[in-house]
Amino acid sequence: MASRVKDVIKQFEQLAPKEYAEKWDNVGLMLGSIDSNVQKILVTLDVTLHVVNEAIEKGIDLIIAHHNPMFNPLANITLDNPQGKLITKLIKSEINLYCAHTNLDSCPGGVNDILADLLELTDVKVLDKSSQVNTFDQNVGLGRVGILPQETSLLEFIKQVKAALNIDSLRYVGNLDTKIKKVSLCGGSAASLINDAINIGADVFLTGDLKFHEAQDAENLGICLIDAGHFATEVPVVKKVAAYLQNSFSELEIIESKINTEPFKFI
Repeated sequence: MASRVKDVIKQFEQLAPKEYAEKWDNVGLMLGSIDSNVQKILVTLDVTLHVVNEAIEKGIDLIIAHHNPMFNPLANITLDNPQGKLITKLIKSEINLYCAHTNLDSCPGGVNDILADLLELTDVKVLDKSSQVNTFDQNVGLGRVGILPQETSLLEFIKQVKAALNIDSLRYVGNLDTKIKKVSLCGGSAASLINDAINIGADVFLTGDLKFHEAQDAENLGICLIDAGHFATEVPVVKKVAAYLQNSFSELEIIESKINTEPFKFI
């Protein structure tokens, strides 16, 4: 019996239930039909025109993405802008689109647990308790805080982050000689959790998309910051989701997108 979109959604939401998403978020099936047949699934962090073209070339039936290209309400869909072109291409090609955002951030084994695992943290707990929406599970919520196996300097920890995320550069705030033992983190863009990191006694907070004044405030408050980028701190989840789906649906072809959707270039 052929698998349908609804079958994939049901299984995927065993990993990242929709109710784990923040109230402001927009997750779930964005385009298509739950009754559509599925043979090929593309897993990606972002849905860009390049990713849509990749999906068309590979004969994809369903895209599962972390970032929703229709996150903000649409006043219209026209071919005069990239978003309109993207949506039109998906509809014309009969490609279904499912997005899992903050529910995939917050769930056990999601974006933040993967990041904590890559950094070899122990005694890992949820950083933002207030984000435990519609659940009493203490393992669900935004951000993580954990302990390094051995105390190290900020400089050495930065080297560890770069190696774990396979990046050549990042931004940081703090003295490179500062001792780091307790690490807080949140993949993507999470400057709003800096105070949570301070309140829990973290030595450093790792995230992406930090702004100038946010960095200044953190410096004045005495916590080290590492901005490793939105893309780099979240993209490891693509491999995890693809492996989960392949294990669940051995008859389907699960493909990790080969498109690097990081828009920034570094020299």
